[in-house]
Amino acid sequence: MTTHANLGMQLEHEIESSNLVYQHKGIAVVQKIPTPFKPIRDRKGNFTKLIPAKKSTVDFIGCLNGRGIAFDAKETIERTSFPLRNVHDHQTRYLKRYKDCGGYAFLLVRFVKHNETYILPIKEFVKWHDAVPNGGRKSIPYSWFCENCVTVWSRNGIALDYLHPFLTKKVAT
Repeated sequence: MTTHANLGMQLEHEIESSNLVYQHKGIAVVQKIPTPFKPIRDRKGNFTKLIPAKKSTVDFIGCLNGRGIAFDAKETIERTSFPLRNVHDHQTRYLKRYKDCGGYAFLLVRFVKHNETYILPIKEFVKWHDAVPNGGRKSIPYSWFCENCVTVWSRNGIALDYLHPFLTKKVAT
């Protein structure tokens, strides 16, 4: 069952498993970037909860063929679209800058109800994102992903072979 509490955990687990295989095979080195957290204490000094210490960049950073790679993993339980609000503005800015500096920058977007994962290049996401203030959509239609994005599958013992399209030049970089 997918809830907001565990949304994204399955996808991240698959990515981390894939990253171990990529590293073992010498294909790439990609690591999960932990979000820094700060403990909150009550007046007596007892721990009460953790909150993010600051805005993090993105979920994963690494190197593929001598070129930097940065991406964020997103899941949606929506059947017909991917809400743009799922990507924070600071993540969009970071990925755009990363791409502008010559790195691979993208979002891995999973439609949970379709059990499909797509590579969304940051350049394409920015087009949708930047259109919102001018009356553009606040989501990207699922049908657009089907027609314009590369689908990612399990293959060759890799849980989610998200780098294969980059290695075979199926993703515009």
